[in-house]
Amino acid sequence: MPDATPSRTIPSITSRNAGIADSLATYRSIYGFGALSRYNWGPVPPIHIIVKNGNVTLAGVVANETDRDMAALRANGVSGVFSVNNSLKVEKGS
Repeated sequence: MPDATPSRTIPSITSRNAGIADSLATYRSIYGFGALSRYNWGPVPPIHIIVKNGNVTLAGVVANETDRDMAALRANGVSGVFSVNNSLKVEKGS
């Protein structure tokens, strides 16, 4: 006899958890790297990391072009990250 229980779709939070994990991994990859760790010293870090569906956007201000490029490289190296939009600006006079 077939199961009389109506079929239901239970929403999965896996993608949400993956997004949180990607965000934390990206945060650790950038701020845990020696040359970039100084950006995590203040109460509001100047590098803002936005992760949505494996796509990372970096926004904010860094001291120089090397830090800008390194942040993008570190973010791009995180497992689960598909693309990086590097919108970081370099401080004027640096």
